[in-house]
Amino acid sequence: MDLGLEGKVALVTGATGGIGGAAARCLAAEGARIGVAYHRGRAAADRLVGEIEEAGGAAIAVHHDLEDQATAGAADARLDEAWGGVDVLIAAAVVWPDWPRHGAGASEPTPVDVWRQQLGANVEGTAQAVQAVLPGMASRGWGRIVLVSSTVAEDGFPGMEAYGSAKAALHGLSRNLCRGSGAAGILVNVVVPGLIATEHNRRSMPEEVFRQVASLTPTGRLATADEVARCVAFLASPANGSITGTTVRVSGGL
Repeated sequence: MDLGLEGKVALVTGATGGIGGAAARCLAAEGARIGVAYHRGRAAADRLVGEIEEAGGAAIAVHHDLEDQATAGAADARLDEAWGGVDVLIAAAVVWPDWPRHGAGASEPTPVDVWRQQLGANVEGTAQAVQAVLPGMASRGWGRIVLVSSTVAEDGFPGMEAYGSAKAALHGLSRNLCRGSGAAGILVNVVVPGLIATEHNRRSMPEEVFRQVASLTPTGRLATADEVARCVAFLASPANGSITGTTVRVSGGL
């Protein structure tokens, strides 16, 4: 299927991560021009830009920091200067909580500073990225926004109250934003990946966790970052004409 993304401009935040990187590659393979947004990993962003260009695509690296909201506007301005504006926003950037700490008891409350960090970065920072691209999308009468959430928002996980709450806020953002932006041709959706064996997750969890989750999954295996990316690409494309305000789980049915 031709998704109709040829020549569209996509800003992918968190593009140096597992899901963000897979989304950037997938969109580039469909002909989109990619703003590879990075936080600290400039070298990784440059490698991804080189990979996309070597495959015949177009990409530039742009800085974006969820905890520095001015960078969202700067990234949008850079892509507007280069290619005339952002048509697609994939909000895959995330600030991971340094919690629960090892040995924390079940009744030990999440520290206030963790709540502030998670809500400030993952809610306000993501919302600012959305606000930066909305005026341009509205002026052109077309846009697609895909927010990357987590099953922690829907299923929960011990000690992850702040992170789960921040991700759940993206679901509310999508539902409300779609009401106001649909008439302008802008569709907004949330993708909820299951446990994905990204580099970050491999560092954070023992191998046994991956085996246990896979054994409980109806498909008998974990979904991959590329599978999440293909779902993201469809929702972000002209091939998606009416899906908006929707949450799509990519978790193998778990």
